[in-house]
Amino acid sequence: MSATINHALLRLVREAQGRTQKDLSEASGVAQGSISKYEKGLQVPAAAQVEALASALRFPVEFFEQSEARPATVLYRSRSLRSAKLETMVRGRLNLVRLVVAHLLEDITAEQVSRFPEPDQLYSSPEHAAAALRRAWGVVPGPIESVSDLIENAGGMVVRADLGTDLVNAAYMHPLGDRFRWFIVNSRVSAGDRIRFSLAHELGHAVLHETPMIPESKEAETESHRFAAAFLTPIEDLGRELPRGRLQVPDLMVLKQRFGVSMQSIITSAHRAGSLTSAERERFFRLFSRNGWRLSEPGEVPIEQPTILREALRIHRSEHGYTDADLATLARVPLDTLSDLLPDYFDRPRQPLRVVSGTESSPPAPAPLPPPPAALQRPPQR
Repeated sequence: MSATINHALLRLVREAQGRTQKDLSEASGVAQGSISKYEKGLQVPAAAQVEALASALRFPVEFFEQSEARPATVLYRSRSLRSAKLETMVRGRLNLVRLVVAHLLEDITAEQVSRFPEPDQLYSSPEHAAAALRRAWGVVPGPIESVSDLIENAGGMVVRADLGTDLVNAAYMHPLGDRFRWFIVNSRVSAGDRIRFSLAHELGHAVLHETPMIPESKEAETESHRFAAAFLTPIEDLGRELPRGRLQVPDLMVLKQRFGVSMQSIITSAHRAGSLTSAERERFFRLFSRNGWRLSEPGEVPIEQPTILREALRIHRSEHGYTDADLATLARVPLDTLSDLLPDYFDRPRQPLRVVSGTESSPPAPAPLPPPPAALQRPPQR
C-alpha cells in the first residue's frame, strides 16, 4: 500500500539535519534512487518505506503527512557560508523552525497595533524607506528601545533559533498566505548590537524587497544595510548627540549603549552625515583592527528577547498544563528537535535514570495529549 506524504518535507528534514540522500539510504535501507524520486514527487513510497525513512530521520510519520506545508524562500547573507551543503542545511533549519513554531502558535492571537507597508510602495532610497517606516510605526526621534517589539506589533514573528552555524546572524521569510512575516535570529550570536542591526537589516528586506524577493542580490544586501543604519541611527538623531569636538573612543562607547548599535556602525553613520572625515574614519578602523575590535567590540548591548512565542509557551505550560512532550506532539516533531532548534525556549530532555533489578518492567505508557486550548489573546507586553 502506498502512503501519501509531502515529498518537500522529506527533503526538508533531511537537509535540516545536514544529511545526504546517501546517508539517509544507508540509515533507512531505502535505495538512494528511490529517495531521490520520493523527494522530487516522481514516485509515491509504500507505507513500509515511509516508516523506514521516518525512523531513520527520527521524526514521526505525521510530520510528513502535512499536505499544505511548503518550504519558503529565505533572505539572508548566504555569501558568508562556506559551502553549498552548509547553506542547504541552514535553509532547511530555517524552514523547519517556521513550520514548528507555526504549529505552536496555531491557537494564539496576538494583538496587532501597526502594519507593514504595502509591498509595491516606492521609495527614493533606503534612507527614505527607513524614515517613512519610523513615521508609520510611530517611532519617536532618538534610539529605538526594541526592534523586536516593533516588528511583532506590526504582525511579524521574531524567533531566536539555533541555525547550526554562527556564520548567519538572522533571516527573513514571508511565505505566500502566511499570517506572519518571519524574522529568525540566530541564538548562537551573543552580541546584542549585532542582533539589533541584523533584525533591522532583515526588516529592510521586508520593506524593500518583498516583491520580488532576491536572496542572492548584492544590491539588495547593500540597500538593506543602509536601511538598517538609517532606521537605528537616523542622521539627524545621531548628529544631535555627537560631541562638539573631536570624536573619541569613549564617545563611541556612550553612543553604542545609547543607540544599541556597534561603534563601527556609528562611525560609518557619522561619516555619512559629514561629521567625520574619511581620514578620521580610517583612523578609527585601523585602531579597531590593531585592538582586535573589528569582530568583537568592547561594551555589551543587552540581547533583545522577542515576546510572542515566549508568552505563548508560558500560557501553554502554566495555564493549560502542557508538558514539553505535549508541545512536541503539537508541533509534530520529536522533543529533542524542539530543544535543538529552539534552545532558548526548550531544555534538552534529561535521560531517565535506569534502575537495574532482578526483573525488568515495561515503561509506563505516555499520558494522552491534553485537548487544545481555545483561541488565546496575548495583550502586548510593551
